[in-house]
Amino acid sequence: MAAPRNGRIVTCEAMTSGHPDKICDQISDALLDAHLVRDPYTRCGIEAAASGNEVWVFGQVASADPLSKEEITTITRRVIRDAGYRSAKEGIDPETCSVRVTIDPQSQDIAQGVMKKDGAIGASDQGIVYGYATDETPEGLPLPLVLARKITDALTKARTSNTIPWLRPDGKAQVSIRYAAGKSPVVTAFVLSAQHAADVEIEDVRAVLTALALKILKPYATAETVAHVNPAGRFVTGGPLADSGLTGRKVIADTYGGVAHHGGGAFSGKDGTKVDRSAAYAARHAALQVVRSGLASSCEIALSYAIGVEQPVAIHVQTSGASVDQLAYLKRELAAHDFSPKGIIERLKLRTPIFERAARSGHFGRKGLPWEAELNEKLNVRTYSKWSDQAALEVAQTVSGAESTRAVHRPPLDAKHAFMRRVAMRWHLDDKQTPRWSCGHLRELNLRHLMPGESFPWGTTGASFLKCVICPEKRPGTDSAKRVRVKAGRQTRK
Repeated sequence: MAAPRNGRIVTCEAMTSGHPDKICDQISDALLDAHLVRDPYTRCGIEAAASGNEVWVFGQVASADPLSKEEITTITRRVIRDAGYRSAKEGIDPETCSVRVTIDPQSQDIAQGVMKKDGAIGASDQGIVYGYATDETPEGLPLPLVLARKITDALTKARTSNTIPWLRPDGKAQVSIRYAAGKSPVVTAFVLSAQHAADVEIEDVRAVLTALALKILKPYATAETVAHVNPAGRFVTGGPLADSGLTGRKVIADTYGGVAHHGGGAFSGKDGTKVDRSAAYAARHAALQVVRSGLASSCEIALSYAIGVEQPVAIHVQTSGASVDQLAYLKRELAAHDFSPKGIIERLKLRTPIFERAARSGHFGRKGLPWEAELNEKLNVRTYSKWSDQAALEVAQTVSGAESTRAVHRPPLDAKHAFMRRVAMRWHLDDKQTPRWSCGHLRELNLRHLMPGESFPWGTTGASFLKCVICPEKRPGTDSAKRVRVKAGRQTRK
């Protein structure tokens, strides 16, 4: 899917770890992690539901050393405690809540299609998954989703550090961004709902939380930005007592905030043989490599599977900002990717207990997760096993008419120069201070052109362009490195 169209308002939301649906996600993944510690080859699909002071854990598990009901109950209580709940009146009591466990063995009919006699692993179900990345933010995620998550992260930090002592675990944030031609993105509105203690006035809640949100949104907020903080009023009763929770009910917030497609399958509680999870991670990993290598400004990869079949039956790639030559190169590179469950599990180390953290803090855009790793030039995709001839690979390009003409004639850029070009394109006509070429594009970049968290390559404070980095080269063979002169000094925008 392409980056958001000019003139469009994009809205994304995020939840705190104390949201009832996220509690259930964390329970499912905590139980998966516990099984993987005891048996790395565990296959499981574990769900959780929570309502009032009761939790129901159910699903199927195939393991050489499965958890007992007592162990499942203990882990469930620990997750609820870690989320910040202390009493049933607050939302749920980790010490006294009822935990019902219904875990059955995995179906042999499914098992025979997944675990092959030759050691291969077939997909555990049919389905479609999507991976997406964009150069819009350092996290490779849509800007409104990143901002919404930063707000919920700030809520959690303020609560756990006791900076705002009356905050309670449940909460959500939502950010709306307007994209307009030639202008920087602008926050048109944001929504923040946070659970709080009973003895605090709603006016105080709104004042404090509005300030917290605007501190994060400041680079993109204007005088016209509309704030909706606890718009329904007091939010004292929260958690499962106020709203029942269920594993997998926040799949859009867990992925790309609705900017990219979603196949419908949830992540939490599923081991690596479940392509709903593993293939979605692999597609995200591949899309990140495409964007970070400078091949495209955004990339969406769709993988389709059949139950019991190792390789995907179809692959579709859609990019924005890539030239015809770059698309051809991309097709060759993806043809070498191994998208089988076994290949994905081994490549992304999905037999290790890393999933509860992803369920709590976010599956994508977080450091330390294998599928979010920085592009490693020594690990080229061509080192992966050969892609199956069974799959159909289709590459599509999504660019405007004007951009498509430039893209065809633009020589490939390395990752550093591609970054400079994207920053220059982002500002375009929205900067009246910086010198410009006769074509209207920027002649130089400074720290003020960066978004929070970004930094220039080479340890610099900016760059002066010897030629326009946006318009096409007259000679396709020109070395892109000759087009930029860097400025020395400190580099990171705070």
